[in-house]
Amino acid sequence: MARYIPKLYWPETNSYHMDHLDVESDLLNALKICFYHHYDKNPIYKDFSINVGAYSYYQGSYTIAVLPTIFFIQGLQNQNNCDIEHILSLPNSSIIFRINVPVSDCKLGNLRIYPFDADSMNLSLIGVSKSFRYIYNISPEDYFYFLTPGNKGATEVDKAMKKALSVVIGYEKANSQIIHAVDTSGEKINVFKVVDDVHQLMKKAQKTHIYGSTDYFMRISEEIIRNGKSLDLPLGTLALLSDGLDSIIQNKIEIKRIKEKIELAFGIPSHNQRMNYGVMEVMQIFPQCEAGFFHVPLGVVVSIRNRDDYCLLGELSVGEEGQICVINPMIWSFPPFIATENTGMIVTPNKKKCACGKYGPTFSIGEKNGFPSFCCLEQEVYNTSLAFVIEDLEKSLSSSH
Repeated sequence: MARYIPKLYWPETNSYHMDHLDVESDLLNALKICFYHHYDKNPIYKDFSINVGAYSYYQGSYTIAVLPTIFFIQGLQNQNNCDIEHILSLPNSSIIFRINVPVSDCKLGNLRIYPFDADSMNLSLIGVSKSFRYIYNISPEDYFYFLTPGNKGATEVDKAMKKALSVVIGYEKANSQIIHAVDTSGEKINVFKVVDDVHQLMKKAQKTHIYGSTDYFMRISEEIIRNGKSLDLPLGTLALLSDGLDSIIQNKIEIKRIKEKIELAFGIPSHNQRMNYGVMEVMQIFPQCEAGFFHVPLGVVVSIRNRDDYCLLGELSVGEEGQICVINPMIWSFPPFIATENTGMIVTPNKKKCACGKYGPTFSIGEKNGFPSFCCLEQEVYNTSLAFVIEDLEKSLSSSH
């Protein structure tokens, strides 16, 4: 049996080739095979069955089918916040298939399907929120501003961003507001509006944070500097950058330049500019501390594997660089194991103190690109002891770090 799943694995045919599936005829059969291959020996789902007759016609880029206790989610390109919002709106004890593919003319290509259950996902997200609050010292009174060049009319995106924030930091009613950095024509960034909006919003809370993509921060920072403006935000304000890791790997000097511009425009020093690392296949986000390392949320297992081993079975020691792999913290979910696209190394092992003064485990991103990301069905992954995950996460409900 082949070990890797670049697309969806067909256990009956040992075939990887599933390009251009006909949605109406083949998709559910493929999902059924995938489901029974993974869940048929799991007593939790022994009474589960897929009702093919209940399948609804593909309905755009959100929920594409709703069956009894099972949901299929189309993974939106660069819109993972929307994914989270839709997933969280589903009933507990649901089985969710997250389909991460571009769709055109009711044909599916490059199919990747990630089934997981809502209960274990919610439990896993507790670990994420605990980690974010711990690393960033977030309190319920903190205020978050979403920096975006988007128009004010994008209410659905705004709503999804706010919902995702509530999930990540673990507060149902997070204090947040969107800063739309465009003028009325929507053609260019209105620097004066951004500066005025931020100054007005800063009056609402003593401690604030600004969230946005590296590209948004860069564009807006350049305009603020070009117009001779500076926000000089209070000490302790965090700039949470939602992406940019590819740039970190390819050109560290470029990232350094971006951070310098953010500091000039917003007054936020480099050590308070954090780039979160996300592995959406397993619904995990790793916060970056002031020392520049990524902290692993409670219950998550990050493993650095030997890239010279075709099967990635060789686990490396602390300080050795290899392929960053994550064992799925969502019990009975798929994939059980994801090899990310990045290399890196474990910096601080579990129960040890990081350079930032807070406890690990932590890892860093390497300077080389890793293999393309893929899922693995290797038996040793299934046999990994994950019983502690449930116990630790349940304890976290009533305690903090």
